[in-house]
Amino acid sequence: MPRRTVCAILFTALFLLCLLAPSCSPAQKEPEEPVTAGFECDLDVQYRDMEVKGHLTRRTAGSLLLELTEPSTLNGLSMEWDGEKVVLKLHELSFDVDPAVLPESALGQGLLSALDAAVGQREDRTRTGEGLATSGSITQGEFTLVSDPDTGALLSLQIPAMELSAQFSNFTAG
Repeated sequence: MPRRTVCAILFTALFLLCLLAPSCSPAQKEPEEPVTAGFECDLDVQYRDMEVKGHLTRRTAGSLLLELTEPSTLNGLSMEWDGEKVVLKLHELSFDVDPAVLPESALGQGLLSALDAAVGQREDRTRTGEGLATSGSITQGEFTLVSDPDTGALLSLQIPAMELSAQFSNFTAG
């Protein structure tokens, strides 16, 4: 058998073996980590009996900026956690709040806790029809954070004990 033919057969066999092996197959690609810091997105939240919409920015773990647009009574309200204090702003009025005085059930506190807790939760991740679900426990109760398995973009967050359900859209990492 000519040398070229043997090389072609070996190359084809290796290629097929690689496609069939779990570590080489694109279908078995390790899912991306959920992006829990260094992003911004729009947010649509069902929180108890209220629907809240706004824009969420998170530069680092422990920080969060939530700028509300709906309902109209909260339009212009922003809440910023920097790890040490919370700054509430409404138009030109601004004041600092000690995070310890905020109730654990506060909307922003629940978002912040779930995003911080989702970091490194590899063993509590499963693929679902919606995406990659990361489950965990925070002071406010159990949570499930769903992200796109290919990009890590956040898709939704559920914290049943808080009656909180959030949908993320227009997600931009960076």
